[in-house]
Amino acid sequence: MQRPAEWSDEAKEEEVSPRSQHDGDGDRVDEHDKNEEMHKTDSFVKKHLAELEARKKSLGDTHPAVAEIYSILGLFHHHVISDHEMSLSYHLQALQILRTASLSDESCEVELAVTLTDVGNVCRSLGDDEGAMSSYQEALHIFAGCSPSVPESHPGVGAARRGMSMLSCGAIISKYK
Repeated sequence: MQRPAEWSDEAKEEEVSPRSQHDGDGDRVDEHDKNEEMHKTDSFVKKHLAELEARKKSLGDTHPAVAEIYSILGLFHHHVISDHEMSLSYHLQALQILRTASLSDESCEVELAVTLTDVGNVCRSLGDDEGAMSSYQEALHIFAGCSPSVPESHPGVGAARRGMSMLSCGAIISKYK
């Protein structure tokens, strides 16, 4: 079997344009790719901010559909951009709307508990273990009181329990450092 030419000892060195760099794995990262990714990120945020304004205008500032967009933006900033401060701000805005909405609409309770879990995750990322634990506990309390009841197998229940476990494991590890 003949080896591909790029495996030979005489293989040419990779040409690198002045606009490209290598990432930590030795792969080439082109500035064009970075710019394209940043454009996609900006586009996503702009699209959802426009949707947020449209929903506020048509449904009012306190509608659960407005909270949904705040949650989407919070998740995006947490998981994609890693801007945890901004993520927390968006999640807290969603939380405020859902707390009010759940007083008159029990169908918002599950979304309220899921948002509390999201707040807990961001707090944990920011190093606010007390805030995270409080959010997870409140989420589990709401899940337990929902009507109809939310099963233990619900992903939101599992996420809140995992968050609490991660905090507990972190506390144990810190104790022995």
